Amino acid sequence: MTKSADSYLDAPKGKSIFAEGDKGQTMYIVESGCVELFLAERGKDAIAVVGPGEFFGEAAMFEDGPRFCSAIAREPSRLLKVERAVFADLLRQNADIALKMMNLLVRRQQQCELNLTVSLAELSRLRRKPAAPAAAPAPKAAPKLAEPAPKPAAAPAAAPKPAEKAERKPEM
Repeated sequence: MTKSADSYLDAPKGKSIFAEGDKGQTMYIVESGCVELFLAERGKDAIAVVGPGEFFGEAAMFEDGPRFCSAIAREPSRLLKVERAVFADLLRQNADIALKMMNLLVRRQQQCELNLTVSLAELSRLRRKPAAPAAAPAPKAAPKLAEPAPKPAAAPAAAPKPAEKAERKPEM
């Protein structure tokens, strides 16, 4: 691969190299500067930062799918563009490039696995621990005790027996 002027992209700080969902035919090797990679679902936090000697956009070399993420120059950057059409020839001419790419891809995979393991452990911990209340909870009402059963109504007094009436003396 020749290093002609059109093989390079000089990107000022903040320039979009490509956007998530774009069709990709090119990967980039950072000659100078640095580029941040973003996923829309993750917001403004970069998922990776690549610097001199590193590459990004390599999935475009192996598949026709849309770009997985967006790439934006974090600072002024000079990027070597590698088109899919010349990628295989480049690897055939220089096996060291293939080995370096495989090494970096393995490290990225390992870092991804480590991040996933840490995230799953944190999620598991959060599921086990009850959330702390934001404010003091309102006092709970005391449980209601069963109300005592109503007392049976007193039976009406029995009418005096006729004999009892006779025994009573008039009061004075």
